[in-house]
Amino acid sequence: MLTAILIGFMGAGKTTVGQALAETLDIPFYDTDVLIQQQTQQTPGAILHKQARWRFVCKNTPC
Repeated sequence: MLTAILIGFMGAGKTTVGQALAETLDIPFYDTDVLIQQQTQQTPGAILHKQARWRFVCKNTPC
């Protein structure tokens, strides 16, 4: 089976290009942001925010 993996910065258009590419090539499209949200019940942004906050707290207080 043909597989295409798109990587890049947030907002670069991976989802838009990936959906169009999947449709053109007639292959499934999986958005990892959606998969993460389905498994964790949190958006990737919320997870990153919590992790960044925890790292900040640990660097500035005894953990």
